[in-house]
Amino acid sequence: MLSIPPQVAAIIIRGLEAEIERQAAIGAVCGDDWPDDYDPNDVAIYRGFRQWLLENIGRDAIIQSDFAAKPVRFVMGLIPFFVRNSIDHLSASEVDAAFRTFSQYVAQFCSEILQDQVALRSSKVNWTLHLLSQLIEFPSKTHNDAAKPSV
Repeated sequence: MLSIPPQVAAIIIRGLEAEIERQAAIGAVCGDDWPDDYDPNDVAIYRGFRQWLLENIGRDAIIQSDFAAKPVRFVMGLIPFFVRNSIDHLSASEVDAAFRTFSQYVAQFCSEILQDQVALRSSKVNWTLHLLSQLIEFPSKTHNDAAKPSV
């Protein structure tokens, strides 16, 4: 499970709105000759994710599973870009929350992918999964996480 706190959702929503606008401008001029960073189908993904975040405004938006799904991958992978583009307008706590959310996503994604690789369950893979679980469960003062690190 991954929680996207409201302050991070706001960063993502603003970033998605700018990206939707950028993609629409590209689509308006490129016709069938698409540049590398353009796919008209991506706009639907961005709009859908933005709408889901708007429906959860004021509370944590929760992603339960399937961290490798295309919409989740596309949007969560853009968090560093969104933060970089608005860094001058963000507080330190907003940047920290975005970093934590992105880190949690990366850990969930990697853990999900590694768990699918049953044949690769070497001691290094098991240790990697252990470390990722520690990152996922890392305590936070900004959330009421009850999770405590396991030994």
